[in-house]
Amino acid sequence: MPLRFPRRMRSCAALRLTFVCVLLVLSFAEGKAQDTVTGAFEGIVSDSQTGLPLKGATVEIINQQTGVTFNIRTDFRGSFFQGLLLP
Repeated sequence: MPLRFPRRMRSCAALRLTFVCVLLVLSFAEGKAQDTVTGAFEGIVSDSQTGLPLKGATVEIINQQTGVTFNIRTDFRGSFFQGLLLP
């Protein structure tokens, strides 16, 4: 014999399920709105005559609109990377 719940309990469960679904939809919509667009620069600094990578070279990245400057140094391979830059 199957269990039968009173109508009041069934409608309460349906209301809870609806509430949970609405919360899930809102949480995904809010998370999507918080995405931030950023850019990055990466490269290799090398000697123009020999082509060898330059370890410890200073790279300066300047945002011309805001004046924000990033100074970074190349690694042992002459590589540099700067992320999270505003477009």
